[in-house]
Amino acid sequence: MTLASQMQTDVSSVFLDTEEHAEAASYTPSGGVATDITIIVEREIYEQPQFGDDGKTRVKSLTFLCAVADYPTVTIHEDTITARGATFKVVAMLDSDSSMRRMQAESAVEMRKSRQDYEKTR
Repeated sequence: MTLASQMQTDVSSVFLDTEEHAEAASYTPSGGVATDITIIVEREIYEQPQFGDDGKTRVKSLTFLCAVADYPTVTIHEDTITARGATFKVVAMLDSDSSMRRMQAESAVEMRKSRQDYEKTR
């Protein structure tokens, strides 16, 4: 077994173990069919409202790691990832090597309150 093949095995069996660090997700390539993959969520944040001043919509950003073998071809702004109960559009490949990719995805989500209602409660 070569070092490269051992690293691929380690990625799947150690880092992407759902009983340890990883969680299940679904990857849908542009124009393709959804496939189950395993990801490690590195960062999940909500950004300020992006669409209009009413504050009803904001962007949820997800940075995650996945195996290159699970996600071989990346089409930015067309591929989607479904994880943590939401569907995200892949917006950037931040880093990639022979075994892992670091990706960023975003999803527009509804806020429960308008910006004016939120500011009244502060």
